[in-house]
Amino acid sequence: KVYEIKEKLGSGGYGNVFLVADKKTKEKFAIKLMKNQGSASANLTLWWEVFSLSSMQTKQIVKYFHSFPIFGSSTNGVGIVMEYLEGGTLKEYLLKNKYIAEKESQQILKQIVEGVYFLHCKQMVHWDLKPENIMFSKCDHKEIKIVDFGISGMQNLD
Repeated sequence: KVYEIKEKLGSGGYGNVFLVADKKTKEKFAIKLMKNQGSASANLTLWWEVFSLSSMQTKQIVKYFHSFPIFGSSTNGVGIVMEYLEGGTLKEYLLKNKYIAEKESQQILKQIVEGVYFLHCKQMVHWDLKPENIMFSKCDHKEIKIVDFGISGMQNLD
């Protein structure tokens, strides 16, 4: 084992996300562990997220490090190692801070638009862009990252 699981960060339809630390360097990462739901199309969906993340790297997209297949006695799947985003989701931030200054909201929106623009220039559509899938890199809430590319897709956007 390369990573030590520290805590569960969240869960969704395809799997769970964990905070882990590299056993040698102690560097923190997030690992999304996704189980194959049994069908060939579900398996393709898992690997599509890997492809999407690995090919869509820019400062507004969660950083992808590597992925690995999971072979178990009862299930198979994929693990995706990504940067750990410690600042929480935009949804959590909005619920906690009832009022956000106009300048701050402009800075957040500008980064979201830059990230979506990057994706669209690559003919990629996120399909699930919502406050829960926009996270802050740090607790200072200055830099956002778009996450969760599970249902993203390639589209001709011309």
